[in-house]
Amino acid sequence: MVQRIIDRTRILESFPRLGRMVPKFGNPRIRELTEGNFRIVYRIVSTERIDITRVHHTSRPLSDPG
Repeated sequence: MVQRIIDRTRILESFPRLGRMVPKFGNPRIRELTEGNFRIVYRIVSTERIDITRVHHTSRPLSDPG
């Protein structure tokens, strides 16, 4: 599963806005992708950088990205 998550995030190098905006946070720079039962939450920092802020199971509630 770890490798699948890593593989899933590689597309963000070319398409950082691919993931959907996380409505709970109301910030277009905070987005998420899913892989299996996991949410990959990330922040677009600049045109050259994104930060993965968390990877967690979809059965758990999402908290503030900090």
